Amino acid sequence: MKGFYQTAGLVGWVFWTWLLMVPVFGMIMWLEVTHLNVYSIVSFILFVVLITYIFGRQKVTMEADGLRFRKLASIHSDYITYDEMSQIQFTKRTVIFSVRGEQYNYWLSPKFHQALKAYFETSDI
Repeated sequence: MKGFYQTAGLVGWVFWTWLLMVPVFGMIMWLEVTHLNVYSIVSFILFVVLITYIFGRQKVTMEADGLRFRKLASIHSDYITYDEMSQIQFTKRTVIFSVRGEQYNYWLSPKFHQALKAYFETSDI
C-alpha cells in the first residue's frame, strides 16, 4: 500500500514555518511597493511549486517486512523493517516509533494510517 507522509512534531513545525516565509516575503514586497511586482509574483509561484513538489515527493510504501520512506531531496529512500521498530504509538493522524534509539514522528494520510494501525494490531510485533 502507498500513502503520503509529512514530518510531524517540532521538526515539521520548523520546516513549514520556514517554507511559509516565501509567500510572506512576497506579501511584504507587495505591500512595500504598493503594487504587485516581479518579486511578489516569483515568490508566490516558487511557493506553489515547492508545495507541489513536497506533497508529491514524500511518499511512504508499506511492504511485506517494512516501510519505505521516499525522502524529499534524496534519490535514496529510508527502509525501516517492522522488527526494528519499537515503542510504536498511534495518535489521530500520526505514528510515533523508535528505531535504534532514534525517535520518528510522521503525519500519515488517513487510509495509510488505518492500514498501518491494523497491521500492528493483528501482527505479533
